[in-house]
Amino acid sequence: MLGHLKRLFDCGNHPREDYKEIILLSVAYLGGGVPTSFRAPGVYHMARWMAKAIYAVKIMLFHDQLEMSRRELAVIRRVAFFVTMVYAKYWNEAMIPSYAATNDLDFITDVKRICDEGVASVAERAMRRHLWYLSENLIGLAIFDDRISPEQKAEMIEGMKRPS
Repeated sequence: MLGHLKRLFDCGNHPREDYKEIILLSVAYLGGGVPTSFRAPGVYHMARWMAKAIYAVKIMLFHDQLEMSRRELAVIRRVAFFVTMVYAKYWNEAMIPSYAATNDLDFITDVKRICDEGVASVAERAMRRHLWYLSENLIGLAIFDDRISPEQKAEMIEGMKRPS
């Protein structure tokens, strides 16, 4: 994951500063080098999951300087782990339409494989609410995903030709 996040950061294609910041913080959290500076805290609102994700990772980076109970530390650690090991990758690739179908299905697989059962259950339930677009008509966009092999694309096309 560290290598993937470093490549995402190096590509320089970040539509907003919080996208860039979550990658930078995730790299630092995973041991890939500490940023030379940190952005000052911004607006925190209940509807902004990204702000919560950023704060969770920042808290974990500085947890030894904070007074927290074991329970608080354990909860923040779970959130930071999810953010750095699963969420940052998929969030930063969400703007690429041809990656959507593969990424959304891979997200569910990865969250179940990487995270503990409690986090996986909540994340999977939330993600499944957003899979409405995976219809027979729109799933064809996955053909344009450059990460899918030509053999897999040929299988997909054959599958599309079969009557449902």
